[in-house]
Amino acid sequence: MPSPAIAAANALCKNQEVTHETISRDLQPFLEDFRSYPQLGTALLSNLAGRKKLRHIPIVLEALVTNHCEVNAFHYGVSISAFKKAEKWPNALWLLRQMERQDISPNTVTYSACISAMEKGSQWVQGLDLLSEMEQKKVKKNVITVSYAISACAKAGKWQGAIDLLAEMCKEKSHPDNVVMNACISGCCTEWPVAMHLLREMHGFQLKPDIISYSATIAALEEGRQWALTLAIFQEMRSHQIPLDSFSYNALIGSFSRASEWQHALHVFGQKAASEFEMDVHACSAAVSACERAGQWQHVLKLWPSLQDVQAKANQKEKNLYTLSAEGPEDLTRHLKRALELQWAVGYPFLPAREDQLTHGFYKYIAGMQAMCARELLKLIPNAQHVMDMFCGSGTVLVEALRAGKDVVGCDVSPLALLVATHHTDARHIDLAEFLQVAEDLAATMEMRHEGWHFLLSQISELPKNSLRDALHFVLLVALSRAGDATYLHSSSKGIEQVPEEGLSPQMFRGIAKLYASRVVALKSYSKSSNCQIYRCDNRILRLPELVDAIVTGPPYPGVYDYHSPARSCADLLGGDVLYQFCAPASDIHGSRAPVNAEISDSSSSYAPEREIGQNSLWINDLQFAAKWQAQQEEWLASAFENLKEGGTATLMIGDGDLKVAGDGGFDNLQPTVKAAEKAGFHTLATATIRGRSKHPRQPKGMKRTEHMVHLQKPTPLQQR
Repeated sequence: MPSPAIAAANALCKNQEVTHETISRDLQPFLEDFRSYPQLGTALLSNLAGRKKLRHIPIVLEALVTNHCEVNAFHYGVSISAFKKAEKWPNALWLLRQMERQDISPNTVTYSACISAMEKGSQWVQGLDLLSEMEQKKVKKNVITVSYAISACAKAGKWQGAIDLLAEMCKEKSHPDNVVMNACISGCCTEWPVAMHLLREMHGFQLKPDIISYSATIAALEEGRQWALTLAIFQEMRSHQIPLDSFSYNALIGSFSRASEWQHALHVFGQKAASEFEMDVHACSAAVSACERAGQWQHVLKLWPSLQDVQAKANQKEKNLYTLSAEGPEDLTRHLKRALELQWAVGYPFLPAREDQLTHGFYKYIAGMQAMCARELLKLIPNAQHVMDMFCGSGTVLVEALRAGKDVVGCDVSPLALLVATHHTDARHIDLAEFLQVAEDLAATMEMRHEGWHFLLSQISELPKNSLRDALHFVLLVALSRAGDATYLHSSSKGIEQVPEEGLSPQMFRGIAKLYASRVVALKSYSKSSNCQIYRCDNRILRLPELVDAIVTGPPYPGVYDYHSPARSCADLLGGDVLYQFCAPASDIHGSRAPVNAEISDSSSSYAPEREIGQNSLWINDLQFAAKWQAQQEEWLASAFENLKEGGTATLMIGDGDLKVAGDGGFDNLQPTVKAAEKAGFHTLATATIRGRSKHPRQPKGMKRTEHMVHLQKPTPLQQR
């Protein structure tokens, strides 16, 4: 026969309805036992916690009190620990306060459990407040209590608070253990001298550093770019026969990557590949970045398939994070749904394993379309020979259309987009032999004179203004965007900060130039006879002399991005008007006038912010944003209709603002877009939508914004009747 605690737990768990009434009713047969033996109440709460019946616990506590059963600190300790394990810190804190309302004094165990819940929930302020409360109430602190508080500080990056707590422990002659010291070292991830000092201090406390101690120290050294010390720590671990874990392998590779010590990075990368640990994206990306930073472009190409493989494996795990829906004929919607799935699951800028990267993502432009997504959309229009992207960005659609042997037209208002798209598509047909020779000469001069990247920029800017100089500026911008990042994955155009003078080596510039040339060669093998034309102008006034067969594009999402901000950042980095002089408003990339039906008087630097639609800053500041956005959509879709042949199609990838992100647009963009398109004269053939499963606990950042595909057709005269 089960004990009263287990029998009561069984009775409570059978009832699907959890209310004060049902709990009190089901406890009635066991109350005499609970009054006689308070420890049975503790056992009951522990049993419910083990079964993860967290909703029952506060109600059971209240029922025990109401029915005159003794409830003490042990009951609350078990209950708070249950919510701590479930990482529900507000509930844990509520129970602690409930103790006080019942005139039950919290003890060391209950405070420790609650502080641990704060630590798990990254509520470091609350954790420290509870620690101060213990001091005021003269509740004895123990090593576990302080350890949790130190860990809370560490997780919040408050390393000074962690050090102060450690000093207080030592002052009270309470010796720290490995858990405490490791928490302190982890909290010093941005202060490598302190982390190193703490590691050495462990011996003074008669503690033996373990894998966590060393890994946390290596992470701090990685952040501080102290690769020589990292190597020393690595050798120390080997001499003490401390095996590396996956985290320490990654930290080592990342540290060597930041220091451009590519040989060490590849050595550790090889060791991890031969170990029991599964290769991951971070390790591959850091190894790629190390080789790229050191100019070892051949190794970058060799490592790339490994990076694609691990990225593909990581993507497979995310398939349960979204749902797909569609309306329209199946032969159309299957391509639209597949394109959306590729946009989310593969992600920009990588291509899947065994696919040629071409020039995709060579410069990682903000909010780029995934290459395989564009490739899938082009399957909808196999017979189209002339394709246009009205918001071409970095040129993903253009590159994929060229790869498919089609002629392409691109358009954008951003000078950064034009610079990137031009060089991703090789629209100016750069003489690669001359380009590589000049790049080599520049790197050699920089090396010989021991100069930094500003010297390199000045040397490039002094060259004759032509397509070669523009290509060198482009490669320099790519190199600068990656110079400050530990891994390839982290480099982004969202905001390149000022790069230190020594942040770009001649080797890196030389290697990036050679890598770019190899990517262009790969693209040329597909697009030998295709033509690419790119205009810098507001597409609402563009009138092509030759209508296109199809449009494939991703217009800005309402109230989500400001595309001109990274352009301004890059312009400041290159100095002068290098970026703004690349292509004037209402011109093509060769300097000829664009076919527009309106005069343009804006300067190059003011043109983009004045013409950019759907800016996030406008959403925040303009109460009429939604109405203006709708009017802008109607305008550009009317232009799309004008530039498209009868019977031609327009396929749009559009997105919603994220309702959960402050400052984001936050509204459904599907129906407004369809409405604007049909007002312009289009027929809607099919739509598809991808949505994140918002309740999924592993919902990753960047996969929350709902996205749609809209497939339209410009009707023929016969269809219009």
